[in-house]
Amino acid sequence: LFIADHGGGAKEIGLVMGVFALASALCSPWVSTMIDRIGRKRSFAFGCLIMAVLTLAYFAFLDGIHLLPLLAVRILHGIGLAISFTAVFTFVADLIPSDRLNEGIGIFGVSGLTGLAAGPFFAEAVLKIGGYPSFFLLSSLLASVAFCLVLLLPEGVDRGHSSSGPSFFGLFFGRKFIVVALLSGLFGFGLAATGNFVAPLAREKGIAFLSLFY
Repeated sequence: LFIADHGGGAKEIGLVMGVFALASALCSPWVSTMIDRIGRKRSFAFGCLIMAVLTLAYFAFLDGIHLLPLLAVRILHGIGLAISFTAVFTFVADLIPSDRLNEGIGIFGVSGLTGLAAGPFFAEAVLKIGGYPSFFLLSSLLASVAFCLVLLLPEGVDRGHSSSGPSFFGLFFGRKFIVVALLSGLFGFGLAATGNFVAPLAREKGIAFLSLFY
């Protein structure tokens, strides 16, 4: 909606949103190595800090979108998301007993899905009341709160992660991982279409309370 309101069309929406996800995906091998090297908590805090700061960078585009600088911000923002997601899931996986890993990840996943369900309601209300400046400010504030909470967490469990194990690409190109990656890729296509283009479509059709869809 922000891109559309500042003169962008479907191509610009696809490009700006796509480069965010692409940056997250491409940096994952190095993010994974970094998290093992400097630790889960420190990596998670670093990711939250990037999310808080980069969200404020969108204020620079309130008077008009300049595509190349915006793409640069989106790339850095995507890297921050990759660090946050990978670090928090690794942190939680280290805390869960190995014989209850699936159960623990499932329970943890519910909290994220709850946020994804509730977040759009608050976002839509903030956009209607205060516009994009309030939306960006609240987003940065929430990421800042997450950063402060991460600082209160314990360092986590050291399970003796070894650098002599299979590399990221060594694991990724294994037969089981390739199948999972292909299935996730198909899911991503559908997610990108709905996440990026449903909002402009709903506005075009005059649909109110779009957050209910999300």
